[in-house]
Amino acid sequence: MEKVLGVCYHIKAAVGYDVTNGHNKSSHISWAYGELMTLDNLLEERSRNV
Repeated sequence: MEKVLGVCYHIKAAVGYDVTNGHNKSSHISWAYGELMTLDNLLEERSRNV
């Protein structure tokens, strides 16, 4: 859930719907992508272990 919330926050910040904490749009997009890739890897690991 933490990764999902992180992706949502960074996307909202990138498009102007949340605080940016002084970071630019491209940083938030990059961080959202990183969180999404981490989430994808976690889900893939769990599906292999089932």
